[in-house]
Amino acid sequence: CLFDAACKIGAILSNSSKKTINSLGDFGLHLGNAFQIIDDALDYESDSTKIGKEVGDDLSEGKITLPIIYALEKTSGTENKILGCKTRT
Repeated sequence: CLFDAACKIGAILSNSSKKTINSLGDFGLHLGNAFQIIDDALDYESDSTKIGKEVGDDLSEGKITLPIIYALEKTSGTENKILGCKTRT
C-alpha cells in the first residue's frame, strides 16, 4: 500500500484522470509486492554486508514472510514448531 500511495500522490496533486491515478496505483502495488518478495528472499540468501541487515532476522523475529508461508503449506505439526510458528487449524 505504501508504494501504491507513493505512485498515486503525484497524479492526484496534478489533477490527473482517475484512469491515470489508478494505473499508477496498480504499478505501485506490483512494485511494492516485487520489492517485498525480493526482501523476503534476501533474508535467507544474501550477505549482511551487502543488504545492510542481518541475514535471517525475519526468521529469528518470527515474521511470517512469503517463504515461511510456502514452507507452512508444505509442513505441519513438529515442522511448523521448528519454523517457530503455531500450527494452523
